[in-house]
Amino acid sequence: LSTITGLATPLTDVSPVTATGAVLLLLLAMWGLGLMGTVIGCVATVSFTTIVVQKLERRSPAAPEPTLARQAQAFVLFAFAAVPMILFAVGSVLGVLLALGEGWALDDGVLY
Repeated sequence: LSTITGLATPLTDVSPVTATGAVLLLLLAMWGLGLMGTVIGCVATVSFTTIVVQKLERRSPAAPEPTLARQAQAFVLFAFAAVPMILFAVGSVLGVLLALGEGWALDDGVLY
């Protein structure tokens, strides 16, 4: 969990010492960076695209306005429901694998 969320200090006092643990940690860190990049990209795309479309597109009075509320609703659902569930699921599975490989308690693996 600490690695995926990018915390500078882990939430536990353990660290990997085996080659398998180091590889799992590397994969976990790369996955976390990719996930955070995806979230940042989604935010930038929604904001930027909405602004550009509203500024550049000349709409007739009869044309419907873009549903910014729907875009915001979808983003909030993604950011506050889907992403935390994905983080928890993947972090838990990889944390358990890391704990089993390193001989830690399961909670230490999940928190790391």
